[in-house]
Amino acid sequence: MKNGTCRTPPRLCDSNITINALDPDTFAGDSRAVIDFLAGYYGDVERYPVQSEAEAGSLRRVLPDAAPETGEAIDGILEDVGQHILPGLTHFQSPNFFAYYPANASTAGFVGEMLCAGLNVVPFTWAASPMATELECLMLDWMGKLMCLPDRFLFSGSGGGGGVLHGSTCESVVCTLAAARDRALKRLMTHEAILKLVVYASDQSHTTFQKGARIVGIPPSNFRVIPTSAASSYGLTAESVRDAVEADLASGLVPLYLCATVGTTGVGAVDPVGELGEVARRYGMWLHVDAAYAGSALICPEFQGYMEGAELADSVSMNPHKWFLTNMDCCCLWVATPSQLTSEYLNDVSSCDAEGRRWWTTRTGRLPWHADSAPSSCGSFSGGTARRAYGRTSGGMWRWPSGWSRCSRPTSGSRWWRRGDSRWCASASDHDHDHDHDHAQVAMEMAKCKLLKASILLRWWTP
Repeated sequence: MKNGTCRTPPRLCDSNITINALDPDTFAGDSRAVIDFLAGYYGDVERYPVQSEAEAGSLRRVLPDAAPETGEAIDGILEDVGQHILPGLTHFQSPNFFAYYPANASTAGFVGEMLCAGLNVVPFTWAASPMATELECLMLDWMGKLMCLPDRFLFSGSGGGGGVLHGSTCESVVCTLAAARDRALKRLMTHEAILKLVVYASDQSHTTFQKGARIVGIPPSNFRVIPTSAASSYGLTAESVRDAVEADLASGLVPLYLCATVGTTGVGAVDPVGELGEVARRYGMWLHVDAAYAGSALICPEFQGYMEGAELADSVSMNPHKWFLTNMDCCCLWVATPSQLTSEYLNDVSSCDAEGRRWWTTRTGRLPWHADSAPSSCGSFSGGTARRAYGRTSGGMWRWPSGWSRCSRPTSGSRWWRRGDSRWCASASDHDHDHDHDHAQVAMEMAKCKLLKASILLRWWTP
């Protein structure tokens, strides 16, 4: 934008500019320059003030207000980084930094990240990048064994469980809360019961759980923050949880989900996993063990007692990017029964299934919204079966909301969704159709990150 007029960038097709975005020689030279720059930074990182003294908005005053029309050499870019960016950072890796996560970087982490970025695979299915999926399965088992997790959480165990990588604990929490919610609603056989579901955590637990509960549709008034005290080293007690649950049962509410934390961020408190597991089992709650902060310490035998009773948990998460010398972002999630994460979408998913693992996360990198998951034409979705890429078929992926059915051609009562040459449509019965129920179902689908299906539902009931 210049003098109120938007500038049109030069058209590359009208110029002699040739772009080679991945020239091997340029890649090698620029990579060496970046590595040398970082090596120099870590060589004297202690000379920077740990906490930035930059003023808000100061970067805008020294950099252009629009992207350049031509690229800049790496040397100039690194000079700008050194002059304008480094002084404005909080230097987490400084030997003078004593807050938050004290061991979240290493040479191994850097070069591993560089290798992953350089290969740039897209592992949304096993067939897309087979070894990426298999390596992830294997590494999650390695991590689980290092932490001495119960066999029921390992692919190599006999319980059918396994692990998956997420970007953060928040992602893991949303996935497990959604799974717990779906399990409860299936048992209660009514969508309206979501207003009765209750989540429990201590006053030391991470705010992620309150955020996640709201995302999956739990009313904020149904989130119980249970007080702790110095008498229990700020850990939850089984008695306090039982009292809260009994009070909710007396009010006609349904206990859904209990968080046990191993190492709270604020004070490092540890909840008694085994005792809370007994409470969760008694009342039919999902027990999630949040070991995001202190879970890395479990590789030391002397700390593994903190996870005693973990065999009663439904899921466990920990963040290698906090104490495990691993770059941001990296969260490990283990689940004892993976089908509870996937059964809403797929009918028969094995623990490390080639297709099913993409349903273990919320990220689109593992979701199948591409041509191989769409029926070839409207009305061809017979029996819920769709032809998939790589010559495979899978069924049961889609569910029609009550009041809607497949139609072979558009009618006045149908809504269409079109993608390329594929079309889906659905027809609503004209009698007794509850649009409010549709709206609620769309919200639930969005909370489960089934974005494509939600968009279809929106088109059905939007005039």
